[in-house]
Amino acid sequence: MIYDSLREGDEAELSEVLAGSFGFPASEAPDWFDRAGRDNLRLLRDGATPVAGLMHIPMGQFFLGRSVPIMGIAGVGVALHMRDRQLGKTLMLECLREIAEQGLGVSTLYPATQTLYRSVGYERAGMSSELCVPIREWQSSVPADGLEVRPLIDDDAEAVQGLYREIAQEKHGYLDRGPYVWGRVRQPRKRHTRGFGFFDGQTLEAYVYMSQTQREALANLHDLWLSDLAATSARGYAAIFKFLRAQRSVVENVEFRAGLNAPFLSLLRENSFDHKCEIDWMVRVTRVEVALEQRGYPEHVRGAVSFKLRDAIIPRNEGLWSVAVSEGRAHVERGGRGEVSLDISQLAPMYTGYLPATTLRRLGMIECEARTAQLLDEIFRSPMPTICDMF
Repeated sequence: MIYDSLREGDEAELSEVLAGSFGFPASEAPDWFDRAGRDNLRLLRDGATPVAGLMHIPMGQFFLGRSVPIMGIAGVGVALHMRDRQLGKTLMLECLREIAEQGLGVSTLYPATQTLYRSVGYERAGMSSELCVPIREWQSSVPADGLEVRPLIDDDAEAVQGLYREIAQEKHGYLDRGPYVWGRVRQPRKRHTRGFGFFDGQTLEAYVYMSQTQREALANLHDLWLSDLAATSARGYAAIFKFLRAQRSVVENVEFRAGLNAPFLSLLRENSFDHKCEIDWMVRVTRVEVALEQRGYPEHVRGAVSFKLRDAIIPRNEGLWSVAVSEGRAHVERGGRGEVSLDISQLAPMYTGYLPATTLRRLGMIECEARTAQLLDEIFRSPMPTICDMF
């Protein structure tokens, strides 16, 4: 098997591989390739024929206020007749080595199966939720005066992205979106999306992107799917609420992705909404020193600890690493006494803040003294990491 980029003549075969894996017509695959960028496609070929493929999604992810460059992984698929040969694992092994060679410290993905990704060093490291709020409940407890709503146009893109980034850098785990994810916000696959901005004069204070889904049982009603909403103020969120509720004559429910506890929902008069589903995403640390030095840390914490890491896939990660944290930054170098012994996969939930070291120690996932685990808890202390996007 040969790990390779997309070449001329590969597209039809790779389209069939991914269509078979994800259950859509092969004719729709080229649009997906366009969105991801053909330079970001990777595949395994059996001789000249593609038999497995995936997509690189370069972007960033905010960890305690700092944007860490990451490689998202999407569209991992294997030809239906080749699924007994562990090609998915082979593909991911080669992909991870490439990511590490590029100098990126972190890879993030949503797993269709945890078994495959755990076998190459990923581990559950954050959560995402899908929420449903009945249209009648979009009533704000604060006023929405003074903002003008109007459809977003191409010239508003910079302001929208700037507003999102201002909010996202305060949200532990949110994506620092690249073109692929912004494409999913503005034009999700098979959905016609409309964007609306809420302006104070020429200043954008809030925005929402929404699409409509017909309700089968009630032909005169539809639901709204919000691919994104954000505001820089309570007034901005109140304006979004008012705008959504104005659609109530033809809308039943409003659904969207958010963190575990979308804080803006506290501005609703009544706390009436449902968690439709929750899904964990996974992280793989690909360059230990890069990942640790790029992350943010609590400003008040000072401490040093050394890790003894095991990584059977990326040998450069193995061995002893010393980490010293102060003033919200980490300095990482080779060496140390190895006060903490762990596999590379167990670094991920500690790194993101998904699980504290004291819990990992109690579960037997890391080996260290109790006081060392407590120090690690302080070093990596953060809110529960969450993402409001799928990719």
